Amino acid sequence: MHVLIPLLDRVNVASHDDGCRFLDTTRLDAIEVALREAGSRWTLHASGPLFRLYSRTGSSLVHHPVLISSHADSNYESHFHRAVDGSAELIGTFDNSITNASVLRLMLEDILPDGGVVAFTGDEENASQGAADVIAHLRGEDHLPRAVIVLDITDDRFYGQPFTIENWYANGSLGLPTDSQAFHRHVLHAFTVPVASVPHDDAWADESWRYEKEGVHVVSLCIPTLPANPRSRNDWMHSVEGVRVRADHLLAYGEALSSLIIHLAATNA
Repeated sequence: MHVLIPLLDRVNVASHDDGCRFLDTTRLDAIEVALREAGSRWTLHASGPLFRLYSRTGSSLVHHPVLISSHADSNYESHFHRAVDGSAELIGTFDNSITNASVLRLMLEDILPDGGVVAFTGDEENASQGAADVIAHLRGEDHLPRAVIVLDITDDRFYGQPFTIENWYANGSLGLPTDSQAFHRHVLHAFTVPVASVPHDDAWADESWRYEKEGVHVVSLCIPTLPANPRSRNDWMHSVEGVRVRADHLLAYGEALSSLIIHLAATNA
């Protein structure tokens, strides 16, 4: 059994909002219960109608943390996941429970480095108001993020690779390059292997587009997916038939996230 299956059993469940507040918090509550039952050092730092923000207990928030943002709203009416027989793949309704489970594993195992905070947000599928709300909260606490790492799935162009870098934007400074191309090069230095990159004018929209409007550095770290049914080409990432992911690459995705946090926080202002 893949290490994420028990977590998917908990978080690949309903989660809906109306663009102003969560109407169904089943997934958010499951995340909270999993952390509490495990006695995790990661505890709720703040919450709003469209976000829940976690930080490590006993560690004061750095002035400009790196924010990990994993949207928890779901367009699916029902949810499922299973291993694909004879394959190193999982199939399921994974937009975006697969990154919810991935970052939850890192929180439960206390792998995430210092300098990071984690937000589970809503309204990503529409206006990404949850992203705006969490930035407003952190700005009000004088903890504007030095950078945001958006977690999401992506299409099949790079299926077979553990992750892609997409939708990078440079805003302000806080010790990071102020030019978009220079910021992209800086991000790539976090990894020891070549990484597929998709700029915002060729990538799927995600929360990064809203974080860019909120004036912070942002980059998306995405899991490549494949249609569960090759004939389902219309909005297949939200298809009731689900999508495929490479289960054997999910641990590498988590390692990439940890490396990127360390790299972006290295010269924290």
